[in-house]
Amino acid sequence: MEKRIKKQRFYAIAAVIIAIAGMAALFYRFWGAEEKQEGTGQTKMTLTKRDIADSVSVTGVLESVSTRKVSANVSNVVVKKVNVREGDIVKKGQKLMSFEETDLRMALFDRKESLAAAKVQAEVQLAAASRKLAEAKENYAIKRKSYAVAERVAKADYQAAKEAFQSAGDSGERRRAGQTLEQAKRAYEQAQLEREAGNRQNRSNLQSAKEHVIVTKNDNKSLMREAEQKVREARKALKNCSVTAPISGTVVMAGVEEGDQYQGGDLFEISDCDNLQVYATADEYAVPRIGKGQKVRVFINAAGEDEREGEISYVAKTKGVPRTGTSAANGGTAGGNGYSATASGYVIRIQLKENSENLRIGMTARCSIIIEEAADVFAVPYDSVYKNKNGDTVLYVEDGNGACREITVSKGMESDYYVEVMGEELREGLQVMIPADTGEGEEQNVNWGEY
Repeated sequence: MEKRIKKQRFYAIAAVIIAIAGMAALFYRFWGAEEKQEGTGQTKMTLTKRDIADSVSVTGVLESVSTRKVSANVSNVVVKKVNVREGDIVKKGQKLMSFEETDLRMALFDRKESLAAAKVQAEVQLAAASRKLAEAKENYAIKRKSYAVAERVAKADYQAAKEAFQSAGDSGERRRAGQTLEQAKRAYEQAQLEREAGNRQNRSNLQSAKEHVIVTKNDNKSLMREAEQKVREARKALKNCSVTAPISGTVVMAGVEEGDQYQGGDLFEISDCDNLQVYATADEYAVPRIGKGQKVRVFINAAGEDEREGEISYVAKTKGVPRTGTSAANGGTAGGNGYSATASGYVIRIQLKENSENLRIGMTARCSIIIEEAADVFAVPYDSVYKNKNGDTVLYVEDGNGACREITVSKGMESDYYVEVMGEELREGLQVMIPADTGEGEEQNVNWGEY
């Protein structure tokens, strides 16, 4: 019995050893057979062809390509019926909810009253502006005439003083006449200055009054257009007595219940959950390499490790573009994706080629933006490429009897870790030598002939 137990243990241990050896062999084969050489400080890898890519990595979140927030252009009305709930799928134009008709009639009445008040206000403001303009015109004419009369009187006094000075007899009379002449001259010059300055100021006042009339007319037009638009909206709301879906999609937010007193704001939010894109940002060093139409590999961990294909659909021209809310039906504002945030880098959007049911808005997406790629080429780590004493680019490979020899190569495209190599002597299965503890491969001039 004891011998049988020992024999079973032996077979079990042997099976484990064989399994571990098999896994090690598989790992060696899969990863290119990179193997450290004990005592040499180098590793070696089996040369094989592979696909490599130069890429830029970004992380983003899934968002809907199209999202709308729905509101209504009425307030203080009672919600009569709500036809949809969160999670419901709706079609464009589908009726989402309805209001009490009585409240809508009152809303229309209030809008008409506001329009009438706006007309009265516009008439009063325009009349006041017109009155000020008339006063400015009248004041300008009166003061202009007054300044002209004062200047003429000062000029006549100056001429008379000049004649008296010229006809003066003795020295005493001439001195007195000279003083009078000097005073008359200064008075005349002052009258000229007052006329010029006064007319300039009055022209400015007149121009300001004219501009005020124009501004008042424009403001009144805007006020009237706004009031008339609200009346039209209230009429439309009464006619429809309901709110409809602006797009087809899924109701992701329903913020209203039957019997609520609607005071304005968002009623629903609808997102197209079948068409998703990735919202991400790139820093100022990466964004010059990114352009619309570039291929992207997308990994969404929460939805499995499968790689998804995407394409750059948008690259921002300015840094920190805000994510502005969404558009609203029945009187909302335009926007994009459902919530507000400000990007710290340059916004990019990546359109997914295919969607699946397990994808959800808000999931994290790791994205690799392909700048350049090469398929089925010989590629080796950077550290295995050297410059020899002659300045040639070379690889060091192990030949059949364990010695190391040099192969001249040329380099092609580069990825983060690998570089493409080309040369007549390259073939599948070569054992390429890699330094274990240095990243200075190409900068070193080495001689591995004694390896």
